[in-house]
Amino acid sequence: MYVMLFNRYNDMVSLSRCEALRHLMYILRPNDGYTKADDARISELIQTWDADKRAMNAALKGTWYSEQPLPVMPPDDKEHQLCRKMAAVRIQGLMYGEGSVGHELDPIIDEIMNCRDIAYHPPSCACHQFDFWTYENATKMERLKEFYERITDGCSGGDVTPHGGADGTTR
Repeated sequence: MYVMLFNRYNDMVSLSRCEALRHLMYILRPNDGYTKADDARISELIQTWDADKRAMNAALKGTWYSEQPLPVMPPDDKEHQLCRKMAAVRIQGLMYGEGSVGHELDPIIDEIMNCRDIAYHPPSCACHQFDFWTYENATKMERLKEFYERITDGCSGGDVTPHGGADGTTR
């Protein structure tokens, strides 16, 4: 019975997450020719996946997929494009496992660290969500968090570029 339930729900979850990720890819890789989807459609697909994975977890009386809450997709405007990438990569990590997104996370962090204004976004913004990440990705996010702190703590003088510390040292 367990195998039958697993196969039934796993197929359902796999289909819904593939559909959702296909619509998120234009955010993660805007120059790769993916079709842009509107936020209402993306939200609908993500909510469908979330419902499917919760149903699987309930039917199998276990946690096959993360129970962490979904991030809120930031507005679709110029100021929040990097925040949207961070939300999309976090959603991808929830769907496929955090280990699947390390290669996506590095360039997003580098892009964010080249945009000082983003450090002043509120803590609720997707670009400031650090609690999801573990292991190597937590280390990557710690680098970003330290960068934000150097900027917002009023660091005067010194280098606050992505690879330099306030004292001019490089990482």
